[in-house]
Amino acid sequence: MRAGAELAGRYRLDEPVRRDGAGELWQGVDLFLGRMVTIRVPPADPPEDERSRAQALAHFQRESRAAVELIHPGIAPVQDVGEHEGRPFLVLEPWGSRDLGTELAREPRGLPISTVLDYGIQAADALAAAHSAGLVHGEVNPSCLLLSEDGTVKLCDFGIAVLRDPAKAGLLDERTDLHSLGVTIFCLLTGEGAGPAGRTPSARSLRRGILPELDVQLGDLLAGEPGRGPAKATEIAEMLQRTCAPYESRYRLRLLAEAERIAWSIPFWHHRMPVLRGIVEVLAEEDPAGAERLARTVTKPHFQASLLLTIAGRQMGRDPGRAEKLLTAVEALAYTASDPVFSRDGILRELADLVAAHDPAEAVRLVQNISSPYDKACALCDLAGTLAARDPGRAGELLLEAAALVATIPVTSTRIVMACRVSHALAERDPRLARELLADAERLARTDGSTRGGGWDGDQPPQNGWLAQIVGALAVQDPVAAERLARDIEDPAMRDTALEYVVEALSRHDPAAAERLARGIEGPSARDVALGVIVRALAVRDPAGAERLIGDIEDPDFRVTPWLDLVRAQTGRDPVLAERIARAIPDPESRAWRLRDVAEAVRAERPRHAEGLLAEAAELPLSTPALREIAGSLAALNPSAAERLARGLDDPAHCARALRDVASALTVQAPHRARGILAESEHLARTLIRPHDRDGVLGEIARSLAEIDPPEAERLAHTIGAPDQQASALRDIAATLACYDAAPARRRPA
Repeated sequence: MRAGAELAGRYRLDEPVRRDGAGELWQGVDLFLGRMVTIRVPPADPPEDERSRAQALAHFQRESRAAVELIHPGIAPVQDVGEHEGRPFLVLEPWGSRDLGTELAREPRGLPISTVLDYGIQAADALAAAHSAGLVHGEVNPSCLLLSEDGTVKLCDFGIAVLRDPAKAGLLDERTDLHSLGVTIFCLLTGEGAGPAGRTPSARSLRRGILPELDVQLGDLLAGEPGRGPAKATEIAEMLQRTCAPYESRYRLRLLAEAERIAWSIPFWHHRMPVLRGIVEVLAEEDPAGAERLARTVTKPHFQASLLLTIAGRQMGRDPGRAEKLLTAVEALAYTASDPVFSRDGILRELADLVAAHDPAEAVRLVQNISSPYDKACALCDLAGTLAARDPGRAGELLLEAAALVATIPVTSTRIVMACRVSHALAERDPRLARELLADAERLARTDGSTRGGGWDGDQPPQNGWLAQIVGALAVQDPVAAERLARDIEDPAMRDTALEYVVEALSRHDPAAAERLARGIEGPSARDVALGVIVRALAVRDPAGAERLIGDIEDPDFRVTPWLDLVRAQTGRDPVLAERIARAIPDPESRAWRLRDVAEAVRAERPRHAEGLLAEAAELPLSTPALREIAGSLAALNPSAAERLARGLDDPAHCARALRDVASALTVQAPHRARGILAESEHLARTLIRPHDRDGVLGEIARSLAEIDPPEAERLAHTIGAPDQQASALRDIAATLACYDAAPARRRPA
């Protein structure tokens, strides 16, 4: 067909919408009534058997004319059926270019689960109406489900299946439609096509957020076995209706409302605010207006502003208008804050940080309203860092402004800290000014810090600590001058700390000089720390040299971190070398941790080898917490072995947590077994004496249960005693459900 063609002297084809297996879909005009229509032209396959072709055409016309008489909100109304040059066509009401096939093309890994279930219910209702009228569709698929702007789905293309394949005539019945609807739902959920009956993979194995109940129901629909699964479309609609409740936004909103109610019973603000912020983060995705309502119920300006900023940050990409109004409200809050320095300046700093990436000029304006010289200089440095890549000139101007503010900071300690920070930022851009700032800070430290008390150590003059800070900033610019200044520090411990800073700076470009300096440090602990710093610098480029230095560290406790740095540096580059280094670690616990690191790195390509490394680590004499971590890593590779290891732990809290880790690894492939292990873990948790430990473990179990049984997870969360942990558990259940419901490509971490 071509644009401009007139069908049956009445319908003109204007613009093609798409071509697919069901033929061509056109936007057109009804010339008689002068209105827009959608025209479906089935494929023009040459008939191999004229008689079969005639029968198929008769079947198509019969089904289509029956569809004209069928009025249902889920079925695209057929306004006319005709034939043009031997090709039949259908005339439908005007429709856009959206259908579930095009929606899936935009989200190829699957649509939101709640959305798919809603579409499935609508399609099942439409099929039920068609079947009651004696109509069989024959080939339900995403492309024949048209989608309106309000989310309504309408089924179209009745009779085309037989027209495309005349051999199907007489073979299609209601079961065909039920199976093809199941295939469609599977495809919309996973982005994958279903295989032959009985050989389709579990939908849950392709998309973790699909609850076990829905997974079983889809398996029954796709099995193709008589007597298994729903026998009527109405049963599919009822089944999906029962299943969809945990995926619905209103279920998550109810959990968040309950979490909010409990959060307000938390007695202290510093305990209450983290819980409220967590609720707002999830609520901002589900119900921005509700999140804003919650934020505005907080009376303390700084806390309210922080929550409103959280919402604004989530809305910037999806609703810039709402985000802008929230940012305006936050700025107004800043100026009403009772404390002009801490509350107002803190709010303005947070606001400028959020705005900086989107509107640097507005961020600069906000920063200029900060009254505290220290906070203003900090904000200018932050803003300069944000702009450094895209506008280095403007970033330099902001740093110069920050440098000018340093001299106006009244408190000596904060003035020195800011001088060091600005000097570090200016080191490459303006070395002379950077050195001047440090020279001024040194003079200040030597004059204002000569009296005892008020420093890092109340028995020592504060100048020792201040000079050590200055050495840290100077070491990056001039290690020789920094070493000279460090050796002027009177206190031996602080002098060694300052020399560590110089060693760290030298290790980046001159490891040999750094090693000479480190070995000359008097304090054995500081010397060990300095050698460990060099190990970190050498871990990638010279692993043999790094290993040699670790051997020279005297205190075994100070070898732990360097071993970690070395093994981690080599794990991604040379797992064989990393494994050899890990085996050479003398301390059993450190060796086990490093073997686990190697196992985590190689498990995707060499799962059996990774399992062996973890089994080897588990045989070492380890503490209970370490064994629990090994069991957690082993769970993804060999759940049975991990379960045995978990059951062998003598501490009930660690045993319960380890069993929970094993259950989490089983939620996809064996959800019923996972549920049983979680029940056992819950039983163990309830034997714990300390309420904090008990509530913490129960909260972790509830989060794992949310993946397989949300109502049971909710029940468990309500048994948690501490209000902060109970509210957090309910929030986490809602966050888990929201995360898994979302289209995988747009999923945020729970």
